[in-house]
Amino acid sequence: MYQEQGSVYPGYRLWFDAQDNSVTLLRIGSRGQSVVYSAAMPATMTDGSVKTVVWSRLPDGTMTLILGNEEVFSTVDRGFSDPWAGLFLRNSGGDVSLRRVSVAAADTGVSSGSSWSNPN
Repeated sequence: MYQEQGSVYPGYRLWFDAQDNSVTLLRIGSRGQSVVYSAAMPATMTDGSVKTVVWSRLPDGTMTLILGNEEVFSTVDRGFSDPWAGLFLRNSGGDVSLRRVSVAAADTGVSSGSSWSNPN
């Protein structure tokens, strides 16, 4: 999720690292990057089957990440309060395919979600 600000995109990033089997929530702002939360990915995330990723952010700053059917983390970060300009997806390596991406208003409790599979 990001907030547009010229050519800089401050906001939150989910960083999936298959090498150390972790997922990290980062906050990118004018003062740089900071880790909000880091956790191990469920072992089933790399089995090649289709997974649902639900990343939600509520107005009070509560963010939850659900991978498959497992809650990976729930944390609070109030580093940003302005509305979101968009969702940015980037793959820096590895095989990932997206089937569907949906973005919903905060009143539904879901900020973004996608289904993806890792063919490895």
